[in-house]
Amino acid sequence: MIGDQSRDLSRSTIHQNEVRDLSRVQSHLAGIAEQEVESLAGIVAEILSVGQVIPLDLPSFTEARQLQREFNLAPEDSMVLAAVLKDLRQPGRGRRNYFVNRNVDDFGLPEVISLLRRHHCEFLGNFIDANLALSAF
Repeated sequence: MIGDQSRDLSRSTIHQNEVRDLSRVQSHLAGIAEQEVESLAGIVAEILSVGQVIPLDLPSFTEARQLQREFNLAPEDSMVLAAVLKDLRQPGRGRRNYFVNRNVDDFGLPEVISLLRRHHCEFLGNFIDANLALSAF
């Protein structure tokens, strides 16, 4: 977008200074975008190295609908909770599990925390607490 405008403005000698300034801004923005993409890639790789992606299947979706009604959750939150519960029910799960999500308004409900605890899972509402819990291992 800036590139197109800069190209149009560069045809006019009156706007040469502005074009130079826009060129610097465009270059700076491109550098910031590249840094952000690299940072995101690093964070995703780190999360995937310690975490796990849990797929949503039909039984989980059915359970999500029930959880949505039971806990008055938004559809997307009920699907997240159902997928987490499905994973917690898998054979061989450890006795110590964590569900980390910043949505403490919904997942921090006493009823939801109780449900998670029945599956040996602790809800953590921020990533600082999650980091502390994991570093205790």
